[in-house]
Amino acid sequence: MAAGVQQEDVNGAAEELLQAGDRPTVEKIRQRLGRGSPNTVAPLLNKWFETLHRRLNGGVADERAEVPLPLAKALLAVIKAAQRTEAEKLEPERRRLAEAERVALVRKVELETAKTALAPQLEQLRAELEGVRQERDALRTALEAKNRELVTSRSSLEAEVERAQHLNAQLERANQAAVDERRRLQEQHAATERRLLLQVEEARTEAKALSVRLDGAAQETQRAVEAQTEVLARLTQDLLAAEARNQEGMVQARERELRLQELQRTNEGATKRMQEQAAVVADLLAQLKAKDQTLRWMLTRTQPAKVRKTRNIRASAVR
Repeated sequence: MAAGVQQEDVNGAAEELLQAGDRPTVEKIRQRLGRGSPNTVAPLLNKWFETLHRRLNGGVADERAEVPLPLAKALLAVIKAAQRTEAEKLEPERRRLAEAERVALVRKVELETAKTALAPQLEQLRAELEGVRQERDALRTALEAKNRELVTSRSSLEAEVERAQHLNAQLERANQAAVDERRRLQEQHAATERRLLLQVEEARTEAKALSVRLDGAAQETQRAVEAQTEVLARLTQDLLAAEARNQEGMVQARERELRLQELQRTNEGATKRMQEQAAVVADLLAQLKAKDQTLRWMLTRTQPAKVRKTRNIRASAVR
């Protein structure tokens, strides 16, 4: 129903049509007003016809109703014919509305009957829904507990990772120190060996020179030889002492290598513990994912079942 259409609007439009020599009808009134539904305009137009009938028969006076008697009778005949025509046009609509009301009443009765018949099923569905909700709450509680365990495991894992990183840093520093120490000992050993070889070579050269001068100065040569022998013995002792120091350095390097191997074994143990904890965390995540999927599947299974049952109820009610 269109809002705003009043009796005065319909009366004015009908008077204008009548003065223009046109028969007022529901459609023409609606076209002239530009609004209003047939159900709204029809009773208002009928009231206007009744008023016009009374005016033509000497009823309520109106300046616009002052017309000659023959013309008034002709207009009255036209109006009665128009009323019959409008009544005939509206009769199918009235029958359709009456049939629609009857069908609506029948459907309402059927729906009430179906609602009464389906009440136990609805109660069962509510009980099942409550069970699903309780199970969901239990799963949610378990999930929260697993989450807390996961947080604790993650914290432990992070601590192990930090410790392993610290051990790796120590291992790298120890490796670098061992490499530097080995390089230093190798360089020191090579320098000592070159120096001693040079001294031996110089002693041999001097010994050869003294040997050439033996023919001219035996005693001097003998003393020189003895002196050179002492020098050679001292150099030999120095060489032995240097080798001993080099051997001691090699022992220190070996001890550092042993400490390095110990750090490596410690690092391997930490890495193994990290891998075991990572496996535990992965297993917890898999369990959480499986439970979450189970919960989603149960909720999805429950909701479509209710939708299908509701649709079946509605289809049965329509049939």
